[in-house]
Order: sequence, then C-alpha cells, then structure tokens
Amino acid sequence: MKIKNVKRTLVSSAIALVVSCSMLIGTTFAWFTDSATSGVNTIKSGNLDVGLTYTNSYNGISEEVAEDTKIFMDINGEPILWEPGAFASGRFEVSNDGLLALKYQLKIIQANATKTKSGKTLADALSVYALLRNKSTGTDDVMQDENLQNLQIDSAIPEYDPANMPSFKNGFSVEAFLLPGESITYEIGVCWLPSEKDNEFNVAGGLSLDFAVSLVATQVSYENDGDGFIYDVGAQFPETPVIPEKWDGSVDTSWYNAEATEFKLYTAEEIAGLAQLVDSGETFEGKTIKLESDLDLSADGKCFEPIGSYRKDKPFKGTFDGNGHTISNMSQNTWALDNGYSYGDLGLGLFGAVEDAIIKNVTLDGAEISGESAICGTVVGCAYGDCTFENITVTNTKCNDYQYYAGGVVGWASGNHVYKNIVIDESTTIGGQWGDFGNANGGIIGGAGASGTYHFEDCTVACRIDAVNDIVSAYQWHCYRNSGMLIGNTGHTETGDAVTNAAAPNVTCTNVTVIYGEWANYTYCEFAGTGYPYVRVQAGVSADAYTNVRYGHPTDANGNAVVDDNHVHNDGEDHHLLIAFDQLFGGKADHRYCQYGIATHPGVTVIYNNK
Repeated sequence: MKIKNVKRTLVSSAIALVVSCSMLIGTTFAWFTDSATSGVNTIKSGNLDVGLTYTNSYNGISEEVAEDTKIFMDINGEPILWEPGAFASGRFEVSNDGLLALKYQLKIIQANATKTKSGKTLADALSVYALLRNKSTGTDDVMQDENLQNLQIDSAIPEYDPANMPSFKNGFSVEAFLLPGESITYEIGVCWLPSEKDNEFNVAGGLSLDFAVSLVATQVSYENDGDGFIYDVGAQFPETPVIPEKWDGSVDTSWYNAEATEFKLYTAEEIAGLAQLVDSGETFEGKTIKLESDLDLSADGKCFEPIGSYRKDKPFKGTFDGNGHTISNMSQNTWALDNGYSYGDLGLGLFGAVEDAIIKNVTLDGAEISGESAICGTVVGCAYGDCTFENITVTNTKCNDYQYYAGGVVGWASGNHVYKNIVIDESTTIGGQWGDFGNANGGIIGGAGASGTYHFEDCTVACRIDAVNDIVSAYQWHCYRNSGMLIGNTGHTETGDAVTNAAAPNVTCTNVTVIYGEWANYTYCEFAGTGYPYVRVQAGVSADAYTNVRYGHPTDANGNAVVDDNHVHNDGEDHHLLIAFDQLFGGKADHRYCQYGIATHPGVTVIYNNK
C-alpha cells in the first residue's frame, strides 16, 4: 500500500552581485571586472511514502500489500475454516520509503459479519494479539511502550497473555512514527480460544466476517521548516478505508422526497430503492442522484433489479453521478430476476432503460450479466434520446446475451449520444452465448439505431469480444458478422464490388484507442461428433462450444472430448483455420448473409497485440 504526500521545502539562495566600474585615461578606455557567486543551492521537495509488506508466518512468502492481498492464510496460502482451536498469524512490516519523517496508524478493520440467532458474530469468538518483531534476534517481544519511541497502543491490546487475549471485535490499532529509511515489523495473530460457549457459533452454513489490515500515514513534526517545526503540527491522518457493506437484497426508499432535486445515496439498499421508484413511474427528470460510497451488490441468490424498465417503458431520465465510486459484483440474468423472463423484452444492466439521461463518474467492477433474447449492457440495457456517458470504467466483467445485443456500456442505443472518457479494460468480456448466430456484441455499444448519432472521445477499449458463431462450417466466412470493438451493429451497410460491408456514417471519434489481445486470433479446427465440421478452439463466454448441446459434443480423432488445444485432427494432420478478429464496427446482418466489418475509422488508434 502506498500513501504519498509532498511537502514544500524552502531553501534560501543568493544571487551573485556583479560590480563594475570604468576609468577614463586619456583617450584609452579600460574596464576592471570582478564577481562573486554563492555556492550552488538545490531546491528539492520532500515526499511522504509509506509501505506495508505482509509475510505469511507459515510459509515465509512476502508481498507488498494491495487490495487483493489475502492475509491470515494457512501454510498453503488457502483460507482457514475457523473453528475452536484454529490459529493464524502474519508479519506486517511498515516502512518509511520517502524523504520525510511520518506518523502512521495501523488497524484491523471489519464489516459484513453474519450473526447467530442471539446476535453474536465470529468477532465474539475470535481473539487477537500483537507482538513487536525484534529484528536483531528474530524473536517476538511483548509489545510495550518502551519498545518504540512515541508508540501509542490501543488500550484493547494489553501485554501478551495467551490465556486472556482481547476480543477480535476490539481490533488492533497502533500509532507510531518512522524516520526516512526506518521500518518496523509487527506479528499479528488471530485465534479461536476454545470455550464452553463455542457451540453457539455452530450454525448452518457457517458464519462469515470480512476484515482487512489498514495503514494510513501523514506528516510528523520532525524536519525543521525554517522557523521551527510549525508546519507539521496538527497534521491529521487521512480517513481510514472502509470495507463496503454487502447487500442483503433489501430495498430502502426512505431517502426519497418528491420535492427535492438532488439525492445522495450511500447504501446498496438505497440504490435498490432507486430501481423500485423508477419502476413505479418516478423518472427523476431534472433531478440528480449522487453516489456517496462504494457499493457491493453481491447478495446470495439475489439479482439486482435494473434501474428503469425496458419492458414497462419506465426509463430513468435524470443524472446519475457516481462521484468516482465503484459498484461491485452486480449479478443479473434473465431467469432469476423478480420480474421474470419474457422473450426479447427485457433490458439488463445497472440501468434497464434511460432516456435523455446523463450517467457519469462510476466504475462497474465484477459484473456478471447473462441474457437469453434480452438486451444487455453493463451500465445501461437500452438508452434513448440525447444521452451522455462520461468517466465510466468497466473492469473484470462479463456481459453476454443470446440473439440480441450485448455492450460494454449500452446494449441498445438510439438517439444522439456522447461517450467520453470510457475505459473497457482487458479483463472484461462481451459476447454471445451457446454458439449464437445473431447476437451483436460491442465493446461500448451492442447495437445502434441507424437514425442516431454517436460520438466517442478519449475512450480506451481493450475488452475481449467473444464473437458469435462458434460452430462455423458453411457460416465460417462471417464468423463475427455484427460485432465490433466500439459498436457491434451500426445499423448501416454499404455494397461495393459485390461485397456488403458495415458502414458507420453516423459515428465520430476523437482520441479513441482500441487494443486487440491474443484472444482476437480465432482458431477453428475439425473434429468428429458434431453437426458441423469446424469448432472454435478458444473458449470464452459463448464457447461452451466444446459441449454445445445444439450441435453435439466435439471429440478428436481418438474419440477424446476436446477441452483445450491438445487434440488430434480427424486426418492426423496438424492444421487449423485462423480468422483474426479485426473490427471496430459491424453492420446490420444475420446468419444468412455474408458481412464484412470496419477495421479503421478517423480518430481511432488501433493497437494489435495478437500478431
């Protein structure tokens, strides 16, 4: 974890004074010169840089702490199933990697604890201890005030006593300071001390608790700032990070006031309430929704109902400002949503339908959207009218549909749209399902109305397009018909030299970058046991093609099921058919007609990492 700050350092410097004079002697001029220059003074800023490294006490593996660092694991690096007598520990080294002295605060934070019938959580069963690691001897010392200069220890951490350790719910908190280049290591342990009350925690499905170690730092009054140590006095710690509360599927509309024009939402329950309000007819036209915290929409067995309904023609018409926050783990599919599945009339995404809306400043992380004959967009299913999408990032997401549209931002777009500062990264996949012949897949828009206009500015798209038609045969020449890194189906075609091409006369781009990965080299091979002779080799969203129930289960020449690239062809030869994906836009097409996409467009820079 890195926390940086910059302190201005004022260094005095002198300017050389040059004094000259002249003397007139007869008719001859002569000049006397002299100079004086101070020593070279370099003005250099200080920087504040704190580091945190975690070492698994059992296997000795160390890593710099990041958001995905797993702590308190077993010797194999796997999570521990906690039970009476279980124990785990780790070493946390805090280091001052900058040029300025700093003070830091190291804490254990926790959230999302499930409860027993009596209201107890795992925090009531677990205990925590902390020791100061002695670098010279490699042993653990009891953590006491004399171990560190200016050390302050939370009163919940007494001297180490194995028989009487404090409860985990009181956590661990320590504050101290470090000079540049210094470091200190803590041994922090968690254990379940057996007691006669342990059976109270033996509940069906087990209990769970989210926790993390947090480190924050700020300046400390150490360096002389010219006239003393005044500048750093009173420096405050930045806000301690919090663990997003998980959603339990409940809905909260208590924040709504029909007379207000701006609303601040803090919880998943409140944003679920927004969906309920729009579904009931409140469009929020002329009003603004501001997100005030990160949200985790994961809920066991519960899908998030989209905000706005395509089916009921109940669009969101306001402004949604994510304020730079992240919405994580949204899950949707056409078979589990409360309003049920009906062929072709469902819009999936954070928003099901919007009209004349502004959506901005939000990140979608870890979304899973799966539709059958639905319109799927990670952010919006269907967008109509004059819409603006700005400062949006989609990461670690899968959005896929059978037969209709799937888009990184919008599934179906109609009207005059602006997409500005959009990032769809390489961890995201947009695609069809089950060897679908007709789905339109787009990195930003799945399908676009031909009468609309679409402007892309300062956008980067690097997602994987898992194009339609994994079983090819006679259809192999248009294996990715209406799919594109920007728009899957532009609604426009042009014909020349007896060839039909996609066209994008209504699309403008400024400073757009498209990046193809290795996935773009589509490879087809011949197998036995299928209705068609060729099958996609690479597996993606739609390439359940290895076990496609519609066309059979492909096997190689030896009768073995094909699960990867290691297979034997029917004729014993090492051959394949390579069709590289190279399309920014696809046009209007279906499985009956050959179609060629657009590989270049003004304002778009294309980077190929699949050559």
